[in-house]
Amino acid sequence: MSNIVKLPSSPQAKPKLLDQVRNEIRMRHYSPRTEEAYVGWILRYIRFHGIRHPAEMGKDEIEAFLSHLAVKKHVAESTQNQAFNALLFLYREVLQLDVAWLDSVVRANKPKRLPVVLTRAEVRHIMEYLHDVEWLCVMLLYGAGLRLLECLRLRIKDVDFGYRQILVRQGKGNKDRITILPAVAETRLMEHTTRVKQRFEADLNSREIHVKLPGAFHRKSPEASREWVWQWVFPATRTYVDRTTGLIFRHHLHETVIQKAVRRATARSKIPKRVTCHTFRHSFATHLLEDGYDIRTVQELLGHHDEISKLVSDGTSKAVVHYWQTRAAQRKKQETKGNLDQGLRSAVTGGAQMDGFIDLFTDIVRRAEIPETCVFRKKAVELPGFFRPTKEWDMLIVRDKRLIAAIEAKSQVGPSFGNNFNNRVEEAIGSALDLWTAFREKAYLESPQPFLGYVFLLEDCSASNRPVGVQEPHFKVFPEFANASYMRRYELFCRKLVLERHYTAAAFITCSAEEGLRGIYKTPSDDLSMERFAKTFLAHLSAFR
Repeated sequence: MSNIVKLPSSPQAKPKLLDQVRNEIRMRHYSPRTEEAYVGWILRYIRFHGIRHPAEMGKDEIEAFLSHLAVKKHVAESTQNQAFNALLFLYREVLQLDVAWLDSVVRANKPKRLPVVLTRAEVRHIMEYLHDVEWLCVMLLYGAGLRLLECLRLRIKDVDFGYRQILVRQGKGNKDRITILPAVAETRLMEHTTRVKQRFEADLNSREIHVKLPGAFHRKSPEASREWVWQWVFPATRTYVDRTTGLIFRHHLHETVIQKAVRRATARSKIPKRVTCHTFRHSFATHLLEDGYDIRTVQELLGHHDEISKLVSDGTSKAVVHYWQTRAAQRKKQETKGNLDQGLRSAVTGGAQMDGFIDLFTDIVRRAEIPETCVFRKKAVELPGFFRPTKEWDMLIVRDKRLIAAIEAKSQVGPSFGNNFNNRVEEAIGSALDLWTAFREKAYLESPQPFLGYVFLLEDCSASNRPVGVQEPHFKVFPEFANASYMRRYELFCRKLVLERHYTAAAFITCSAEEGLRGIYKTPSDDLSMERFAKTFLAHLSAFR
């Protein structure tokens, strides 16, 4: 067994491990399904290794558990990866251990599967064997592109007949969105809600029946649980008694009711396809595209983000974690050797903190189908300059003797920001001027105009947010700099690098040390987001496939 990490002892009793897991999940507002899945996998992991505490186990134990799932249990790749994510959450967020070795654990690659799609005729044929509530639910899956639970969790207030639209609350990723109310279902849905209201009014008159409210809204407005607008569009026929409060509740229709109805209807239609509830959602998207709708519109209706958005979001979170972990490790190493640089400069001189961002950009290069042999990082990163012999960049893309891209990734942490800010500005502008002048003078042979990128990470702390005065002995500074904090100055700086065409794109993100270790970061301005930077970079690379 390797990579064992010991927990520090604490004089105060802590909640049980699984209770800690639940608390951390709920604090992040993860869905109940995620909580159920994560707790289940962590419990299986502990039992698999003989009820040992996870803090006493390491990489070998995790790989043994994942291998057991794949080899003995024959689980799907997505199931194995869900188990891994649960363990990753356990070690990083609950136990708060430095587990950089987790990134090297071998994981299953999720294969690309083509979704089952029904033709319009097949959809109509299956719908002939569905009736009443089952027909309505499936028609919303197909006509509005809803997921099954999104449909069943609709409340009366979420259906807007006037605007013919449906508001999906807390969909996948805890995000809201608006989608269309299909005209073919409008009349039936109105009639259905009329019947639901009659039952609701009967419940009010006969006994105290409530509906579950989202989050902690029941504390703010306890009477809302008996208001019409909060009731389920598709309520269950039975009620249940809440063990905690003793109150009677009516839940929404269980998903298995619709799943079984779809299986029966498909069997009776004799369509030779494996049809699930999700198949109607895929068919919705396909038919919209066939009708000429652009893919962005379809993605918005489905609540999807394009793949590059997810790649950038996940990659940036990992890069931020890597930054703060590496920074702390380098400082500790210098302290151990007794040659700690003055102040906090040790966190800068070690290098490698921004490698996570370069990893992300390398992934984008792969997405553009450019060979990795064209990517240069750490070695062979020098370019000729005009005002100096060479300049080292953090990342270069060179293909067939053509310079395609050069990227600089910089950062700054407190407590001192003044002189460092000035140095960063002068360095970035000087490097850009040097490169573009060398480009004009044919230093890069017949290269087309390259992509020049600048990425900056700033520590979010009191010193970076504090207003800073300026000296104006002769002339007034530009108004945007008056009393601007260093965070605001860096934002202006990065934006002006692009506006003045010194750089093709720039990204600016901030995070505190505590949040950074959890992969949480902020984007002060959308025009300087990592996603926008990445998409501009990808668009440029696409011309050189």
